[in-house]
Amino acid sequence: MAFEHVLLTRFNVRLTDDQEPPSEEWVAARIRIFSDLCLPSVRRQRRPPQQWFVFFDARTPRHWRNEIERLSTGGAFRPVWLDGAFDARAVNEALGADGLGRQEYLVTTRLDCDDALAPHFTETVQQHVGRAGDAYFINLVLGYQMSAGRFYLRPYIANPFISYVEPLSPGRPWATVFCRPHHMITDQPLVQVRCRPAWLQVIHGRNLSNRVRGIRSGDRMPIRLFHIPKHYLTHSDSAMAVVADQVSSGVRFVTESLRDGTTRSRLRNVIRHRSAD
Repeated sequence: MAFEHVLLTRFNVRLTDDQEPPSEEWVAARIRIFSDLCLPSVRRQRRPPQQWFVFFDARTPRHWRNEIERLSTGGAFRPVWLDGAFDARAVNEALGADGLGRQEYLVTTRLDCDDALAPHFTETVQQHVGRAGDAYFINLVLGYQMSAGRFYLRPYIANPFISYVEPLSPGRPWATVFCRPHHMITDQPLVQVRCRPAWLQVIHGRNLSNRVRGIRSGDRMPIRLFHIPKHYLTHSDSAMAVVADQVSSGVRFVTESLRDGTTRSRLRNVIRHRSAD
């Protein structure tokens, strides 16, 4: 079936008109990750999307606007400058200005500005577009998290790299993948795709809503998949580091378990029986 595939990235946008955009310090930190990891990963896609729209607040300081325009040279992505809040209307206007959104189906994929895609990501999404009819989501389940130079394999059944396939409806704007929070998809079909790790979520001090939830993995595969620059690999990947991670995970598990009243009661019973013995 005829479709167009578009990546959508929100950078320093506002979600409401009265909201202030992120600080210049925030922008400086994100541009570094964007240029080091996110942008190169999209350039390496084996089957690129039709377009990649990256949305910025129109009040972004001039020197950062110049840097963004420089990064977009060659058509790697299309910067979209918003005077108001980010919403579906902004996406539809960008599609129309670029001559897109006229095929039978539109596929939109979320990509945060501080994350990255494996080279097979967009190809895999496009291979699973083939179900005609109502709208549905496509989720590539497996990816990596990177935190403090260490990597964690993460199965994630409703992740922030999710895609949305929707049919053309004349007179109605495209809803886009942002029609639902990625972790709250309950009213539409969701196709789970199991494949090689397809994405990298970067955990750092400025995205406090995320935390490491994966299983510690080796470095070789993610470094090769995502071409991680050396300055992101700040740790010494020794046996002691692995042990420290395992101990930390065990302590976290015990701490969280003890918050549950039933678990505490069972633990007291075990201690009581062991003492009697």
